[in-house]
Amino acid sequence: MKYIFVLILIFGFVISPVFAQESKNPSLIIDTIEIPSYEFNKILRDATIIQMERPHGISWQVTIDNNLVYANPNGNAVLRLYDRDNPEKFIEVGMGSQPNEKFWVAVQTPKEDTLLYIMIWSVDGLQHLRQLYLTLKEQD
Repeated sequence: MKYIFVLILIFGFVISPVFAQESKNPSLIIDTIEIPSYEFNKILRDATIIQMERPHGISWQVTIDNNLVYANPNGNAVLRLYDRDNPEKFIEVGMGSQPNEKFWVAVQTPKEDTLLYIMIWSVDGLQHLRQLYLTLKEQD
């Protein structure tokens, strides 16, 4: 009888499903913003700026779910996060349409006069990476 109990116990551990992904903890979510698809069909100067309700302090994490269906094969969706105190400081995340599925991140920090630009894209299933550091200097 005790062998059957031990076998059931061991068998229970072997069969139980294990997932390597954590579920989202709702207590850590400060803001959730859903941007409608028609907001992405605009040029930069006409883009809508959405203010956060509360300031986000020193450290934060952003999760982006891109559920857009691109009708234009050259279409891109760009999301820019600005610093409220200094609008020249921003983080830009861009996502492109199929087949290349471009992805880029640009970070501008005027204090260091540098723009970091990283772009990743896919051609024939191969990933390509380009990283640029652009120094912004005033012309004399």
